[in-house]
Amino acid sequence: MVPKNRREYLENELFPTAMRDGNFGPGLRFVSCELDAEAAGVDQYASSVLFLSASAASENKSATADNHLTRFDVVVKFQPTDKAVRELMNSDVQFHNEFSMYKTILPKLNNSTTVIPSIFPKFYFGVTTLGKDPESDVIAIEDLRGEGFKLTEERAFLDYDHVALTLTALGEFHALSYILKSQAPTEFANLTTILKEHHSKNDMSIMIQKCAFRGIDPVLEENPKDPLITKLKSIFEVKPQKIMDELITPDEPMSVICHGDFLRNNLLFSYDPTGKPKSVRFFDLQRSRYASPAIDLSLFLWINTTYELRSKHWNDFIRIYHESLSKVVEENDCSPPSLEQFYQELTKKGIYGYMHCSYFLPMMVCETQLDIEKSASMNPDEMATFMSEISGEYGTKLLADIVRHISQFKCFS
Repeated sequence: MVPKNRREYLENELFPTAMRDGNFGPGLRFVSCELDAEAAGVDQYASSVLFLSASAASENKSATADNHLTRFDVVVKFQPTDKAVRELMNSDVQFHNEFSMYKTILPKLNNSTTVIPSIFPKFYFGVTTLGKDPESDVIAIEDLRGEGFKLTEERAFLDYDHVALTLTALGEFHALSYILKSQAPTEFANLTTILKEHHSKNDMSIMIQKCAFRGIDPVLEENPKDPLITKLKSIFEVKPQKIMDELITPDEPMSVICHGDFLRNNLLFSYDPTGKPKSVRFFDLQRSRYASPAIDLSLFLWINTTYELRSKHWNDFIRIYHESLSKVVEENDCSPPSLEQFYQELTKKGIYGYMHCSYFLPMMVCETQLDIEKSASMNPDEMATFMSEISGEYGTKLLADIVRHISQFKCFS
């Protein structure tokens, strides 16, 4: 397959068509786009990302004068160019899911509420071919940097204000699934079938097992008779990939459309003059799925909070999420699940979050970024050894702290 010239693809096909279709507003025609070459260092592992400024003119006015132009800041995502990386990440399916979320699922979920525009960027255009022509796959969304949004400076752990704000927005997002499920169950069921399973095509059992033991074994050494952690280890001694498949299987009535990769590097914040976060936006929806809300909750809380913060505020955080969700659900004349039901979900499905933390959290705090192309060439044993050693003793401590929290708050049955 001959690689596409991305600039020509954008300027000759995608932007002109999207402008004509009214995706950027009525009565506009595409003029040009300019690459923001200084935008670098984005926390993305599975796609190529470009930052562009697209200029448009009114159909009824000349584009010769600068004041006749309207400019849009746009983030454009392409598939990885390396085939081995695409296969490792199963990115054909991931791109399909993200496109489907922006194009179809989020608009349907939003219904008459204003939740989606308040926590997701605008979607401008996209193409997904599900592996037929990965060079053509593209997603273009609003670049929120001009609105003051940015990634947090801290690469891993968030403070109370960031966590509370994020959980409030997550509760609002999850609430939309319960509303549509109640008001239009057939339509909602059809939406959930659009998303496809996006696990890596490689069996990750060896890696997950080795990384999970990394946090479990130190805690068992401290307290060999802890029945909860002993049972937790026995779970990972069987095939972890099978366990993961069971954890993501939706159970009614609790399941919702999840973000699926809900952690700090997929969140943007804006701030008030004092530096306090005032608004949050979610992005990177490639791992979205229909599953337990615990999938999003457990991953976010264990990977983005310190042991001290979550131990002090665990019940506060769950309450903040539940109150936000309940408010939106009740405003739409529906009944939300109880707080106790969410605690039960975390007990039943929460170890999904630990499974992902076990290999990703040490990578997040590592000084050097993972070379995804190099890792794509590793065999399962090499990958397992490599991922279980990232960040050394500090990485091991962080994982052990999660296991201690699981024992302390009985987040596993």
